Amino acid sequence: MKNIEPTQIQQIKILAKTLGMSDEEYRGMLKEAYGVSSCTLLLFDQADALISKLRALANADRTPDAHGWGKNRYENLRGRSSSFANPAQLRLIEVLWKTVTHTHDPRARAKALDTFLRNRFHILGIMSVQADEVQKVVKTLEAMQEQALKAAKDQLERRTA
Repeated sequence: MKNIEPTQIQQIKILAKTLGMSDEEYRGMLKEAYGVSSCTLLLFDQADALISKLRALANADRTPDAHGWGKNRYENLRGRSSSFANPAQLRLIEVLWKTVTHTHDPRARAKALDTFLRNRFHILGIMSVQADEVQKVVKTLEAMQEQALKAAKDQLERRTA
């Protein structure tokens, strides 16, 4: 049986923090589900299952009812730690992502954004973006936006030539 990996420990702790779990709730969940008081005592497969459950909870919390629409989107997160991106920053990231993605379904687009953030920046998802990471995410998305615009312009020029 394989032991938990450091990246799994990090993911579990970030997800628990993102979900706003208190230390008591977090340890209670571990005790109830796995009979341990610390995630460091989990096996690899147990940690993997826990990460999946926490991600599902985090994604369930991203429904329109939970976060609203437009200017109110993510306002329910306003009271969390200042180390996280604020609601306006999260909305900016989503708007920029919407301009560079080809996905029209809102849930699929949200999932694609989380995958992009995880693969490109090692961020678990939009709700895990830290305040000090916002600028690099925004700059990358703006560069992608410019690149897409340039490609479209070049394609248009070839068609008219």
